[in-house]
Amino acid sequence: MDQNKLTPRQLLDHAACLTAAELDDLSQQILCLNARRRVPVVAEDEGQLLTLINQGLPEQEWKEYRKLLSERDAGTLSNVAHRHLLELSDQMEMFNAKRIGYLAGLARLRGLALPELMSSLGL
Repeated sequence: MDQNKLTPRQLLDHAACLTAAELDDLSQQILCLNARRRVPVVAEDEGQLLTLINQGLPEQEWKEYRKLLSERDAGTLSNVAHRHLLELSDQMEMFNAKRIGYLAGLARLRGLALPELMSSLGL
């Protein structure tokens, strides 16, 4: 161990000698230091979650889905196309379920209720 480095126990022993005002000031400085060290991790987590939240299905899948819906609505959907429509619908449901999970994780990180977060994101 570095000779100039104090152990947490030594820091506490020194802190015990401080006045109440000095101890309050030290406590605030320690909290700020701890927060600064954690911010990059939280910001990185938020960034990853926002990326996942904003990802969508590929445009080609959306085009195919809309085409199949039009065929279904027109009554011209074949059995094979109907199965494909169901598969795409299942994919969308899974995607949306994951997206809600990512939104819930972001809400937890920000200390917000899920509806409040969704509103703030325009969702």
